[in-house]
Amino acid sequence: PIRVAGSFVDVHEQKLAHEKLIKSERYFRHLMEASPLAIAIFMPDGKISQVNASWKKLWGFNEEETTQVMLNYNLHTDKQLEDLGFKPLVERAFKGESIILSPIEYVGNTTTAHIGLQDVEAQTRMIQIHIYPVKDTTGEVEYVVCINMDLTELKKAERTADIQRESLARIDRTSIMGQLTGSIAHELNQPLIGILANSQA
Repeated sequence: PIRVAGSFVDVHEQKLAHEKLIKSERYFRHLMEASPLAIAIFMPDGKISQVNASWKKLWGFNEEETTQVMLNYNLHTDKQLEDLGFKPLVERAFKGESIILSPIEYVGNTTTAHIGLQDVEAQTRMIQIHIYPVKDTTGEVEYVVCINMDLTELKKAERTADIQRESLARIDRTSIMGQLTGSIAHELNQPLIGILANSQA
């Protein structure tokens, strides 16, 4: 060899960008895991890529059951959402539009049975689903964030309040009827007393 040719490539910016990305992903995972909201991340094909602890708690899944559901469930083919007429809205979310579905009573066991997981027990919850697409630099949907807002306890409280209001209204009506009856009796008694006095006289 007469000489050796070498070249140097500056990868400093790439390394900084890579470290920033790793830090950002770590930060996102921390926020997701610490969130009290039940969050699931869906890929464009409708499959779940990750869920947080609140999501597992909401549906009552352990680690093994969560893995089974993630392998079998697909948001595009969710029978309950389809039966409720929400499928077009879900499709719009996967095309890039943020969507909020109306509150529904979601029967977990119906879905687990539909995806072939009859041995997996899932809870029934009153939820409102928020779907947010996340796009890459080209504008394509990279993944979809699905947040399940648990309204179960709120709905129970509302039902309890309605029952209490109905009970109070019934008591109030009974009280008013009692007062009215007493008033009528008083008005009737006055002329009867007069008639009786005249008769005795």
